[in-house]
Amino acid sequence: MPDLIILGVETGIAGGSLALIVNGREIDSSVGNKEIARAEEVLPSIDQLLRINSISIRQLSGIVISTGPGSFTGVKIGIAMALGLRAATNTVLKGITAFKAIKYSSDNRNMIVAIPVGRGYIGTQSFYSDGSHSTPVLLSFSDFFDELKHMSVPVFCHRSLANEIKAANYPFVENVGENVAASVARAFNSPFADDALVPLYLDRTAIDRSK
Repeated sequence: MPDLIILGVETGIAGGSLALIVNGREIDSSVGNKEIARAEEVLPSIDQLLRINSISIRQLSGIVISTGPGSFTGVKIGIAMALGLRAATNTVLKGITAFKAIKYSSDNRNMIVAIPVGRGYIGTQSFYSDGSHSTPVLLSFSDFFDELKHMSVPVFCHRSLANEIKAANYPFVENVGENVAASVARAFNSPFADDALVPLYLDRTAIDRSK
């Protein structure tokens, strides 16, 4: 039986990340590389990751791209790149939001996922024990920390947010690190991933108008 080789790609958060998952095990990744989310560097970064591990792009069983949230430009670049790879290789391509990918990587049923989205903003989504979830929202840092005062559920957050949330004396913090692409790749066969690559852009207009 051939290996299940999945490439996870995330290009919208903190410079982006890549991950290779083979038969459910992460074998390599590129994390926090400021070049990954630049249009001219996405494909070379993927090529280098595959080459180091002696895997050709045609050996991939599937590619999973994060559809957001994150940098508008980064998300757009990632989706365009993934569509180009699918056209060139006929590889199975799926999309999943970073929120749902992180949720899928956790055994917690009640949780909040928090992701940095631009300077001074945090994207959040809540997941509940009955399988439902909230609508993703964009909050300023101050509004997010105000909301935490009334909560007691784990916050699963990108590494760049973990220390700030802990500094706000919120005790239920789970640092998922910077390798969001690994969570994206692991969710390839999850019910959260599908072939509808609809970008998730969170609107900060309402926040700006309220100031």
